[in-house]
Amino acid sequence: MVALENKMTRKKRVYRFLQMGCILMFLVCYLGYLWIEQEEAEAGQVYQKATFNRANQQGLERQGKRQSDVVQWWELQKEQYPDLIGWIQGKGLDYPIVQGEDNEFYLHHLADQTPNIMGAIFLDARDTSDLDGDIMVIYGHTTSDGTMFAPLEQFRDETFYEEYGRFSITTPERELLAEIIGVCLVSGSEPYPESFETVEERTAFLNWVQAHSIVNTQKEVDEDTPLCILSTCAYDFEDARLAVICKLDEQSIGEHYELERVWKKNHICLFGMPVMPVLFALECVCQWDRELRDVVPPVWEGCKQW
Repeated sequence: MVALENKMTRKKRVYRFLQMGCILMFLVCYLGYLWIEQEEAEAGQVYQKATFNRANQQGLERQGKRQSDVVQWWELQKEQYPDLIGWIQGKGLDYPIVQGEDNEFYLHHLADQTPNIMGAIFLDARDTSDLDGDIMVIYGHTTSDGTMFAPLEQFRDETFYEEYGRFSITTPERELLAEIIGVCLVSGSEPYPESFETVEERTAFLNWVQAHSIVNTQKEVDEDTPLCILSTCAYDFEDARLAVICKLDEQSIGEHYELERVWKKNHICLFGMPVMPVLFALECVCQWDRELRDVVPPVWEGCKQW
């Protein structure tokens, strides 16, 4: 009898231990979730401000303001983002590009150098900041909330690639058109090329891109055209990377705004105001107002589909 009671007592202890372990695991996961949510929110505030500032600078260009005004704008941005070297814009992308002393810092810091797991969009530390090398690499995280370089995933779809397969990369001195010539899955353990010593090396790389591209691009690339790789993490296999390879060409301001029109053509406006940001704000309010929860989400989802 005593032995049976001891056995039952041991079982109860095991059950309690398991229960406590499950509760502890739940709390750790929940706290981790809250921490990630907070990091995403902080990053969102920083990059929304950056997008707003970029729109102001483009307003100066549209109005034909003096070059000194545009230069002054870049200098003001450098005060907020000390390592700023340019800006990237495309479908789902509108971010400052920074360049650190190594390729680790901006994996865990925002463009304003605030510690944050969302990181920044940053140029490889070994590349020239004026984007004038043979081949450059720009890195960014793929995030769960669809920001940073997460939109690059959509270029696996050929229809999406054909419609939006161009980006604008702007520096204080240049306006560059980045046109996608390949979308490839690579291993993070294999480094990207830093330069091409010979024409044969460059040709071999371009042939490899065409042979391994997920989408059929068949783009012609001149011998002296710089290349750029937009690199982000992927989950197709262990340590996978999605590499979006582009060719870089100079573009005029007019070409840039034609691209901007294409990127934003699905934006819906009402009385001259974009509807999507308003609905997004309402969706956030809905998290706190129960009466709105059943009204706004269907409209928001419908507009996204439209």
